[in-house]
Amino acid sequence: MKTGLSALNHVRGSLLRSRKFTDIAGSRVYYVAATNGTVKPYVTCTRTAIVAQYTKDGWVEDDVVVAIDIVSESYEQAVELAEAVRECIESSMKEYDSYRVADCKMTRSAEGYSLEADAYVITMDFDIVIT
Repeated sequence: MKTGLSALNHVRGSLLRSRKFTDIAGSRVYYVAATNGTVKPYVTCTRTAIVAQYTKDGWVEDDVVVAIDIVSESYEQAVELAEAVRECIESSMKEYDSYRVADCKMTRSAEGYSLEADAYVITMDFDIVIT
């Protein structure tokens, strides 16, 4: 049995299966962080919270918050990639052998400019339910 701890595998796989995403960012999806010098645009995904739900019989589901950071040299490209990410993740309910992604929705988004990365960054939070 897998739980919400595996949510990032689902997110990364969903993005890499999306032609709209890969046409812009290729296979540049990283867990937690990208190394210095990574070609832009790219995406990082981080699990920022997990709340487990239990009954008397044990674990029922996990409510997982995943933060996705879109990093790009241009604002326009960052927005285009953010739109592709949202479309992909919000429609990514899927049943795997050992778990099911029952729901995905964007709950928050913010944008800014990183002087360190010399890039525009759009952060999107997704609430993902794993059963």
